Amino acid sequence: MAFALAESVGLAVRPALASDYQATYDLIHFYAQQGEMLPVNPTLLMTDLPDFIIAEDDRGFAGCARLHLWHDGTAEIRSLAVRPHSQGLGIGRALVEQLERRAQTLKQRHIFALTLKPMFFMRLNYEPADRSIFPAKIAGDCQACPTRFHCREVTVHKRLSAEGADRLRVWDWMDV
Repeated sequence: MAFALAESVGLAVRPALASDYQATYDLIHFYAQQGEMLPVNPTLLMTDLPDFIIAEDDRGFAGCARLHLWHDGTAEIRSLAVRPHSQGLGIGRALVEQLERRAQTLKQRHIFALTLKPMFFMRLNYEPADRSIFPAKIAGDCQACPTRFHCREVTVHKRLSAEGADRLRVWDWMDV
C-alpha cells in the first residue's frame, strides 16, 4: 500500500518490495554508467532493499531512494534516482520528503546527502556542509570509497530537530 501520494502527477511513494529489485538496480546502474552515481553491489542492494522507497507514476516505476541511519543520530539519503522521462515532475522532491518524515519518526537530528546535484537539495532547504561534520559517514564509507581522493560529490544537510542541533559538530579527535 502506498504511504504518500502526490495527486498532481499521479505519484505514489511506497516501501520497496522484492519485485522492485531489478528496476531499482537498473536505474542506479544507468546513472552509475554515466558517472552520476556510485555503482551499487547487486548482493548488497537486495540486502538493503527494505530501506528503499519507490516512486510510481502513471507509467510505473519512476524512482527510488533509501535512508541510511548512522550511529551518531544522523540519517543519510542514498541512491536517490528518478528515471529520465519522469524528471521535473516532483518525484525527487516526494522521495526526499518521505525520507525526511521517516528520519523524523526515527528521531534523527540531521539528514544529509552526498550529491552531484546540490541545487536540487538546496531548493528543499538543505545547506552545503563540510563533510567532516559527519565523521560516521567518513569512517563508514568514505575511507573505503574508490573516489575518495577525487570525490566530486557535495555534502548537503538539513536539521530535522532543534534539540540536537548543537550536538553535531566537527570532532577534532577523529583521525579522518
